[in-house]
Amino acid sequence: MYPPRSVSVSITGSGEIVEGDSVTLSCSSDSNPPAEISWFKGGTFVGSGRIYSISKISSDHSGEYKCKSRNKHGEKYSDAVTLNIMYPPRSVSVSINGSGEIVEGDSVTLICSSDSNPPALNFSWFKEDQSSAVGSGQSFSALQSGRFYCEAHNQHGSQRSDSVTVTGADRNVIVITTASGGGLFIIFIIIILFIMRKRRSVKTEDHTMKQNDLYSDVSQRVSEPLSEPDTASDALYANVKPSRFRGKLLNPEILRRCSTQLSNITERKRRTDQKTVNVSMTI
Repeated sequence: MYPPRSVSVSITGSGEIVEGDSVTLSCSSDSNPPAEISWFKGGTFVGSGRIYSISKISSDHSGEYKCKSRNKHGEKYSDAVTLNIMYPPRSVSVSINGSGEIVEGDSVTLICSSDSNPPALNFSWFKEDQSSAVGSGQSFSALQSGRFYCEAHNQHGSQRSDSVTVTGADRNVIVITTASGGGLFIIFIIIILFIMRKRRSVKTEDHTMKQNDLYSDVSQRVSEPLSEPDTASDALYANVKPSRFRGKLLNPEILRRCSTQLSNITERKRRTDQKTVNVSMTI
C-alpha cells in the first residue's frame, strides 16, 4: 500500500482552444489503493472524478487547473495546466481624445478598443454615410464632422463599435450653449458689449455730422458775394482776425479762403479811396 504519486493532468483535443469548443481534462495517478480525484481552478473546487469536462467553453473558463489525488495513505496535487481560450473581438468601443469638436484646421483623435484573444491587431474606421473604410489602425484622426465607428479584427472574427459623433466649429464663430445659468450670463454680457459699441458708433457719426455742418456753413458764408464796402463797415472788416472763428480753431482751408476774401476787401477799399481823391482833384 502507498499514497498517490506521479499525479498529472492531460487535455484532450487540439492545442488551441477556441470559445465554443468542448474540452476534457483527465487526471492520472499511481496509488494503492486507488485514489479519489478532485478538481480545482486556482484555489476553487470545481468538480470531482478522473475526468473533468467543459462543454461550450468560454473565456470565463480560462485559467489554471489541477487535480488532487487522495487515498488513506496520503494525497498529492498535479502540476497546474492552463486553459487559454481564444475568442473574437467583443465590447468594441470608440473613445474620443478631447471634446469631440473639430475647430477649423484641426482634427479629433478617435481610439478603438476591444476585448479579444489574441488581441486585435487590425482596425478599420468607417463614416456612417460612406460604404468604404476611411482609415485604419487603432487610432484615427477625424478631419471633418460626422458619425464614425470602428471594426476590430483577429483570426477568430470581428465586431464593430457603436458610432460616435464628431462636431465641427469655425474659428470665427462663437458657439454659445444656454443649458445653464452660466450660458445666460455670457449672453447678457455679449448684449451689453453690443449696446456699448452701438452707442459709440452713433456718437462718432453725430460728431462727424456736426463738424461737417460747421465747415459747410463757414464755407457757404465765405463764398457768398460781398457787397460794395462802405466807410462804416470798413472799420468792422479791418478788425477781422483770420486765425480764429468764434473762439474755435478753423480748418486751414477755411482760413485760407477768409484771408483771400479780406485781401479782396482791402483792394476794393483802396480803389474806392483812389476814386474819391481823383474826384476831389477834378473839382
